[in-house]
Amino acid sequence: LERPDAGTLLDLQRAVESFERAIALDSTFAAAWAGLADANALVLTYGFIRPEERFAAAREAALTAIRLDSLLAEPYASLGYLGLNYSWDWPQVDAWFARSTELDPNYATAHHWRSLSFNVHGRHDEALQAIRRARELDPVSLIVNRELGRAFYYQGANDSALFYYRRTLELEPTFQSAHVWIARALLAKGDAVGAVAQLRDRADFQGGHSSAVLAYAYAQLGQREVAESIRAELEARARREYVWPLYMALVELGLGNRARALALLEQGARERSPQIPYLRVDPLFASLRGDPRFNEVLQILGLPPR
Repeated sequence: LERPDAGTLLDLQRAVESFERAIALDSTFAAAWAGLADANALVLTYGFIRPEERFAAAREAALTAIRLDSLLAEPYASLGYLGLNYSWDWPQVDAWFARSTELDPNYATAHHWRSLSFNVHGRHDEALQAIRRARELDPVSLIVNRELGRAFYYQGANDSALFYYRRTLELEPTFQSAHVWIARALLAKGDAVGAVAQLRDRADFQGGHSSAVLAYAYAQLGQREVAESIRAELEARARREYVWPLYMALVELGLGNRARALALLEQGARERSPQIPYLRVDPLFASLRGDPRFNEVLQILGLPPR
């Protein structure tokens, strides 16, 4: 489960089925319920599906695990992750993560996911501390190594972000998401040519992420027709599966369609689409900060204006 883009959505669905089989054999096995919660939560945040399709199942599995074993750290982290990506009750999110790390200070995933919550709130020092702790506990985890770069990216330290993204690729050169985040950091540095080179020949994943960043990069280079063709592909995909409004908004922002980008961000917030809280600290959306419509989106997310 720590390498969601090393396989496919089918892999995660198989994980769900495996945990369900374990529960069928022993419905009192709390760890299996916790695993089911995580598998469903990762389908929610890495698949081309609507958020509501897995949130309730993931939350119920985590709560069941806690009812069976209130001292198990994993389901508290699961609830924190679900809150971070869907329910946005921020004090409760922090309480879930705090409880998980209290019960098991050596549970790397709890520190990893908690760092993401700190990122959302611009608590950069705490985010770095948490993700570094996760890396100490699990030094070869690809996702944890990548997230160390992401923590630097959100605070504008793009050279440090690139260092850790590239170090992640030294561990596994085919780790797709590291290439996407390299492209993001290059764009934040103004290197659209480098961003295109990172993504031009790579398959898409995670709700349209790669395609959206590539379209944004082409738009920055003035290759509007190429960017618009990618947008058309994403729009066609959205008619048969869930494409995240956050990423469609990025494409529109790259094309200079500010009002359309803001409308899509509002749509994503109202749909509780995954990853959208990060727009508050994402450098690629910095041009929208201070816009009253952007602050209205943040208000939906339960976040203060920036």
